[in-house]
Amino acid sequence: MNENATRDSASMNPRLIISIAWIATILSSLQGDTYRLSDPSALQATIANSGSVTVTSDLLLIMAIIFAIPILLCVLTMILKYTIMRWLNRITSIFFGLFHAGYLVSILVFWKSAGYEIVWAAMGLMLSIAVIGYAWKLPKTEI
Repeated sequence: MNENATRDSASMNPRLIISIAWIATILSSLQGDTYRLSDPSALQATIANSGSVTVTSDLLLIMAIIFAIPILLCVLTMILKYTIMRWLNRITSIFFGLFHAGYLVSILVFWKSAGYEIVWAAMGLMLSIAVIGYAWKLPKTEI
């Protein structure tokens, strides 16, 4: 096998790794929503607004902000000064890790959720943990 084809993550740009992890995090959330829209009972509950959570315009605004942050971080990770990027990713990845953990616990304990929701919530949590790990392993100065 070609030596260049077997690059490990240690030799890759850490900014790129974190940015890709943020992309994967948002894609897993969006994929979970896509599955939910394909589930007839979940779709009917959404249309009737009779699910376990009542959808309001305020809730949609909050969710829009939550979804926008990882998308924004994909870009900010690549363009911000290193020290600012490092701390921003540390802080926001902890927030999203707690958010995903809370969501996973809530669908396991409080809501009657389909298996696909558990899979995508667990995926979001694992990817958040990956961002936390990479953000905390970043050295104080850019290499």
